[in-house]
Amino acid sequence: DETRYPAAKNLKVARSSSIFGPWEITEQAFTPENTWVEGPTIVKHQDWFYVYYDEYINRQYGAMRTQDFNQWQNVSAQLTVPKGTRHGTVLKIPAEKLTQLLQHYN
Repeated sequence: DETRYPAAKNLKVARSSSIFGPWEITEQAFTPENTWVEGPTIVKHQDWFYVYYDEYINRQYGAMRTQDFNQWQNVSAQLTVPKGTRHGTVLKIPAEKLTQLLQHYN
């Protein structure tokens, strides 16, 4: 939601039975109240969907998780990202490549 007046900078769920819509957008945001967010990325891990986002006013990243897109848990306190991270994404790489990257960048 990028509503300008009154300001609302949060994330909501959009649902459709077709990838082409029509879309139904939930009224309630799932991100923390009074926190401006943008740049979301989503990843599924085991039985959870994690949504990572940039809390740009706070200069930090946050994360919420859900199993059903109705009930959400704030897991931001468990999140660590490199300093200065902005709008990210998640990708899967082989363990060997991860080891090489970690060795190269300490």
